[in-house]
Amino acid sequence: MKFIFLDIDGVLNNSKTHDDRKSPVLLDARNMKNLQRIVQITDAKIVLVSSYKDSWVKFTYSGQGIIGRFLVMTFAKYGLSIFDKTESTELFAGRGVGVKKYIKEHETESFVIIDDSSSDYDKEGLIDYWVRPSGEKGGLTKELAKKAIGIISK
Repeated sequence: MKFIFLDIDGVLNNSKTHDDRKSPVLLDARNMKNLQRIVQITDAKIVLVSSYKDSWVKFTYSGQGIIGRFLVMTFAKYGLSIFDKTESTELFAGRGVGVKKYIKEHETESFVIIDDSSSDYDKEGLIDYWVRPSGEKGGLTKELAKKAIGIISK
């Protein structure tokens, strides 16, 4: 399988995302469309690395927290779904530890990490798989989506 290890803030929103305060999480339509393009071209599954993953529960809608339900509904509007989330069993482990554990435990053909936080990706040897959007520079732009597609397609 192909995986997109996905953060939310700074990736699917940016400094210009309209804040109407009716949503528990700000998501920008352009950023969502860029994620949609990555999934359509690569057929990769979305795995959350975001801190919002704690509100998302696999296999159930009724067990979702408010943020989890919002993510499920909003992703569905773009034909997207969340496949899974990473787990870190070590105290204070970075996101890279969770990604490495996930790819070790799952049949992984290829993957990309899309996260605006540096976490421990360099330390964990994952820098070549990492695309780093910036909320100040538009989040997940078309150019970064193209880069992510290239990494998954190697």
